[in-house]
Amino acid sequence: MDRIYPKNFKDLISPIKKELTTIVLLSVLGALSLIITPISITIAIHKYLNADLDSFVIWIVVAGVTLIFKQILHVLSVGYAHIVEANFRYKLRKDFSDKLSRLPLGFFSETASGSIRKFISEDTIKIHTIIAHAFSELASGLTLPIACIITMLIFEWRTGLMILAAVIFMMLITMVWMGSNSKGMDEINTIYENVQRRMSNSVIEMVDGIKEIKNFGIEGSLFKRFDDALNDFSNTSFEWLNTSAKPFSFMISVIQPTVMLFIALIISLFSVKMNWLSFEYIIIFLLLSISLPSSLLDIMQLGNLIREGKHSINNLIDLYAKDDQVFKEKPSDFKLGDIEFKDVSFSYDGENDVLKDINCKLEKGSFTALVGLSGSGKTTMARLIARFWDVKTGVVSIGSIDVKDLSEKDMLSNISLVFQEISLMNASIADNIAIANKNATTEEIINAA
Repeated sequence: MDRIYPKNFKDLISPIKKELTTIVLLSVLGALSLIITPISITIAIHKYLNADLDSFVIWIVVAGVTLIFKQILHVLSVGYAHIVEANFRYKLRKDFSDKLSRLPLGFFSETASGSIRKFISEDTIKIHTIIAHAFSELASGLTLPIACIITMLIFEWRTGLMILAAVIFMMLITMVWMGSNSKGMDEINTIYENVQRRMSNSVIEMVDGIKEIKNFGIEGSLFKRFDDALNDFSNTSFEWLNTSAKPFSFMISVIQPTVMLFIALIISLFSVKMNWLSFEYIIIFLLLSISLPSSLLDIMQLGNLIREGKHSINNLIDLYAKDDQVFKEKPSDFKLGDIEFKDVSFSYDGENDVLKDINCKLEKGSFTALVGLSGSGKTTMARLIARFWDVKTGVVSIGSIDVKDLSEKDMLSNISLVFQEISLMNASIADNIAIANKNATTEEIINAA
């Protein structure tokens, strides 16, 4: 039965849909409960000015209780979100590892180990922000400003409208500035991802091969590749920071609680002068107004992290989209025999054929040399026999059986390839030879060698 892999972000998070809904609800309740605190303080001041001390104490207690309740909901929301994310990331890595085990060997020959490590480690870590923070903080960050504006409109609609107009004006200025200074951000993010992957590959290449590098005296070429990757990474990192820092700095300088507090104070005093608002009710507009910038800043600060998470999600989705290599059950009549290519065509990119209409037979028990110019397809033919990839058209067969109809055990037990680039485990030569059979005797290891 074919496995169904996620095709987009919605499919990816569908297993935790209920948990994410719970996180959003907790965040929304926490944001709404925060509104009660300034309302309670305002009413308490009003009662105090009217010498109603009993009611004053009651409303102060209500303000304190709602503030504590809000903090409890926040802790529950964020804590639960991190638990959900940790479990999700654990399952994601297991599923991802399972997916890697189903890919053809050709994927691993053309994909550096640093890139695969980045898939499993770094890309899944970047999804942390979206699951553990984005849903809860976006829910509270959107709910709180809306609730604040509605509350201000209820208390005094003209004052509320003026403060709303000021917020919209500040947002428009910020968006225009950020839009004009953030051009090419998606492009630089993509470049940064590629350079980061190249840097990771260079580090692993140098560390894994340091003994051979020293033995054969080839430090120059390898260290040059590492230096080039390091320089590209440094330059791209600087460009990435420079591109994002200007709009982000401007945003922070404009959308500040102190700026909003000053604006709200001016508008509130004007409303008092116009007899629209009682003096003691200024406090609710001040307290609610300073909540607006913090919520908007939280949302905007999440933007870049979400953008990075989006790139990581796209990387994972792209990998999930690669076709699994399916092995069939072992045929009962399988016997080693001639290797034959019948009308075989193959392309790496799906457009340009590396092999086209190849017909040949490699007889059992014979030694066959494939001779040709570099890039003529010699290695490709050898790897098609071992199903590093599957042919585009035609059939590759062993003993008159299509290699696609062989079991994985038959393939791995009867075909050996010696590559130009060899990777060894960090163990003895004997351990490397016996890697497929941990119980192999010394005699069996010597015979295999």
